[in-house]
Amino acid sequence: MSNRIWAILLFEYFILGIVLFATAGTIGWTAGWIFLALFAFTVTPMSVSLARHDPELIEERLKVLPQEHQPLWDRVLLGLLILLISLWLAIPGFDAVRFGWSVMPLWLQIAGAFVQVASLWASFAVMRQNSFLAPTVQIQSERGHKVITTGAYGMVRHPFYAALCPFFLAGALLLGSWIAVALSLVIALVLAWRCIREEDHLRQNLDGYPAYMEKVPYRLVPKVW
Repeated sequence: MSNRIWAILLFEYFILGIVLFATAGTIGWTAGWIFLALFAFTVTPMSVSLARHDPELIEERLKVLPQEHQPLWDRVLLGLLILLISLWLAIPGFDAVRFGWSVMPLWLQIAGAFVQVASLWASFAVMRQNSFLAPTVQIQSERGHKVITTGAYGMVRHPFYAALCPFFLAGALLLGSWIAVALSLVIALVLAWRCIREEDHLRQNLDGYPAYMEKVPYRLVPKVW
């Protein structure tokens, strides 16, 4: 794995730690340390594996800035998601630690820790199945972009979002913030809206996607939606 990717990972963990403990006003926050440790010790091996087996995908995943062929609506939605996720990360320190507004049962925090790790590994499994899983909505013609129909994509059309949504809920539970739990639901709604807009774009611009939509009728949850 390149030094650049290691530097990005370390910087990401550093920023996460700064936000968590600065908002809490203390480094003596057990839930904050557990959240950060679980995240780092899960994402690091995932990144190493992707760098070895699919370096083109990990390079695409690093492109979070607006891209040339990215639709304007996706630039707006992605900016909104970044804002919401930033708030989601900053709120628990104020809510659960500094002001003590929320009181989370220990068993829910423990459950959140397990679901957080499971959600991250599920997201990784989806990334291994789809080499075109960029963070921005665009047709990757230069990489031979095609529709993926196997694995998790044979059950729902957006398995990455389906795997990612529980992470925000679980993280909020682990960090002990009911306000962040509510915000995680808002994030899920924005992701669901992005699903709809993304499908419209893919249906019009990616060969084979209309047929795939007929074959797999559910977006996020089999037999539900």
